[in-house]
Amino acid sequence: MEGASPFAVPGLPERSAHILQFGYSPVMPLYRVQVELPNKNGNPRDVYLNTWHFLATNPTVLNTGPIVQLSTYYGSFDGIISSLVALDAAVFRAYDLADPEPRAPVLEEVINLGDEATTTTAPELCIVLSYEAPQQSGATQKRRRGRIYNGPFSSGLLNTTTGQIATVCYEYIRDAAQDLLDASQAATDWSWQIYSPTNESSVEVMHAWVDNAVDIQRRRGLEATVVLDVV
Repeated sequence: MEGASPFAVPGLPERSAHILQFGYSPVMPLYRVQVELPNKNGNPRDVYLNTWHFLATNPTVLNTGPIVQLSTYYGSFDGIISSLVALDAAVFRAYDLADPEPRAPVLEEVINLGDEATTTTAPELCIVLSYEAPQQSGATQKRRRGRIYNGPFSSGLLNTTTGQIATVCYEYIRDAAQDLLDASQAATDWSWQIYSPTNESSVEVMHAWVDNAVDIQRRRGLEATVVLDVV
């Protein structure tokens, strides 16, 4: 059709069609957003870090779009976050991946995400949010997937009968992720992305899921405070 975009794919928005075909957006910068949930002990080593990626037209849109959505994401399960976390001092930092290294943040916000729980479980226990772009011929799918290790959580994380994640906990994550995905797909000036350092490109998230199996991030574990010798 005369005047039609060369990136048009039936059934997909033009932005999504272009990203699906080429793996990047020709008009939007790609940003890395790091979310830091500080430990109340104040030790930088014990910060709980998640890394996300978004396309956005500029840092202002990044702040009013993805950052707002991420604060809603984390705030929606504030009541089950570990008592170790200072949830009222979460830090959001964004970096433009087109900038030379070492990169300075283009945006930094400290946001109160609500009230953490009054108990904790082992901080290395996580609920994993997995997400992916659609499969594409000739593309390695593992480079089109991402994971977020959510946590740490309160003592209510586990179903004490099965040893799996309690239903209420993984449903909190599922609902929060659904809201983020819906907002991304409805937006015209930003989108949730998966970045592949190997390919040096990104693809749009179109599917996400969470299950009831516990995952572990050992680097989040506490150092021993007691050692008992057996001789």
